[in-house]
Amino acid sequence: MINLTKVLQKIKIPLDKSMSGCYKETRNRSRGVWRQNVGLDQKGKQVMKAKILAFAAAASLLTGLNTARANVTDITYSSGNSAALNCPVYTWPGGTDVNLYGYQYWGPGNINFNVTTDSSGDPTLTLGNNIVNDTAFAWTGYEVTVTMNQTFTLSSALVTVPPDWTVSSVVQPGAPVAGIYTGNIIFNAGTPVQIDQSLDFSYQLSFLGGVQFTETLTPLGPTPEPGTCTLLLGGLALGGWIARRRRS
Repeated sequence: MINLTKVLQKIKIPLDKSMSGCYKETRNRSRGVWRQNVGLDQKGKQVMKAKILAFAAAASLLTGLNTARANVTDITYSSGNSAALNCPVYTWPGGTDVNLYGYQYWGPGNINFNVTTDSSGDPTLTLGNNIVNDTAFAWTGYEVTVTMNQTFTLSSALVTVPPDWTVSSVVQPGAPVAGIYTGNIIFNAGTPVQIDQSLDFSYQLSFLGGVQFTETLTPLGPTPEPGTCTLLLGGLALGGWIARRRRS
């Protein structure tokens, strides 16, 4: 990433003694020290102006290269396992906004995307999801996992419905495993999303050029209290003991 401010700070226009009237030294007799006075005649001003214009042109070119972004020319998607997650409504009006509307029957559910761009620049997609809870439990959390064959950046994660949900964590991709980079976002309730209610969330995804990637969506249920876990394990143990007694 090019920092234009630092580039400009490093620009130094040297004073050339060959420039007529550009460089002269005088002696301050009262203080007994030397000091340099820089005075530019017409020739010196023209030379310095030419240098400044050249640096400004170079800086402008660097800025243009640094901020160039690819245009998204096409986006397609397909459900990886429609029995778990079915998104029959998909909108992409052009640009970089994609919206999915679907039903989740259990998790995890996968959606595969194919993004085509007109160059190898770095587009940023905004992915909006409206997912209806068709599972058998209330959602108290939700995990979004993105996998891609190149590195990427996750940002601007947000839940709009229910409005009191928050972002618990955003984990950027680390080193690839078998050539695949993985990042994820975890959302926490707020108000649980009951059966037949929907969870609306969005996030931004930045990468280079055209890509294929997978979005894996996993609803999370309430964590059992420690006492509940103990009773459950105790009940299972008792059931196993009774079964063994009957066989013997």
